[in-house]
Amino acid sequence: MGLHGDTLVHRVDADPIPARKLVRGMAVRTLSGSTALVACVVRTDVSMVPDGYRLVNCGSRCWVSEHLPVRRLRVERATRWMYAKDTGDVVPSPTCHHIYDVVLSNENTLCVGDDALFGVATLGARVAEASLPHWELYLGTARIIEDLQRHPSYKRDGLVDLRTDMFTRHNGFNVITGLRANGGNPSTCCIT
Repeated sequence: MGLHGDTLVHRVDADPIPARKLVRGMAVRTLSGSTALVACVVRTDVSMVPDGYRLVNCGSRCWVSEHLPVRRLRVERATRWMYAKDTGDVVPSPTCHHIYDVVLSNENTLCVGDDALFGVATLGARVAEASLPHWELYLGTARIIEDLQRHPSYKRDGLVDLRTDMFTRHNGFNVITGLRANGGNPSTCCIT
């Protein structure tokens, strides 16, 4: 559900930078060509995932999690939204320790990769594709942003640290449906 820390994110009036260097207030380029400000960076620790976190190489300097909605650019016309796993091979990455996501101030997509070949959905982004049920249940809704805003560091410094065990999942499908507060009540999302 995010970007490998070395994935390049395109900024406005500056060179692209690795996702791990994003900070609140940074101006980034969106899929529509407009500018958005980073409101919050979400860094999820995936180091405990058995056999390595599963990533897709979507091109030069562009590694994303398999269920992140992506859209290919620079083709005759932009493709529809699809999961990254539908664009290339999914491979475990035992050296990937964190995945990065963002909440943007006024948009919901990022241009990523060395050649800006892909646009990716950011947290809370509604993508109008019925074929993306994993995303539409929680990560692509306002609920994820509301839950993150309950975290003390959301307003303090704009960096929210999560672990994979902090997500609630739909039984049997491994689909993220919410955030858990240190194993407690998901609605009290003090998740540090």
